Amino acid sequence: MTSHEPLNIQRLVRQNDQYAKAGMYATSLLRGQQTSKWHERQTQRSGHPHAVVPVEDLLSPNATRNHHIPRELAEEVQAAYEAARLERKARLRSLLKQERLKYENELNAMGLATIKCFD
Repeated sequence: MTSHEPLNIQRLVRQNDQYAKAGMYATSLLRGQQTSKWHERQTQRSGHPHAVVPVEDLLSPNATRNHHIPRELAEEVQAAYEAARLERKARLRSLLKQERLKYENELNAMGLATIKCFD
């Protein structure tokens, strides 16, 4: 770019360069994702004992048919998933309750009060 070009042309050139860089970056991400998916499929098809099977696939109704895993393993994964979900839910409730009490105490210290809708 030379200094005698109008500003709108300079801005357009900068924008086009940014779009080109973003497009190349998106293409490289897409290629990486495609390569990763291909390798995962190849590993799963090989029947390798350490093949990575997504949790969603293990929890599906036809998991044992698709991945040749024992029903007991699928049920164990389902139970572990459910236990982790319940644990996260309980911890979140506890955290929210602690935060609510903290803010309530801060407001009380300022002479203000909160409306309690739940408990």
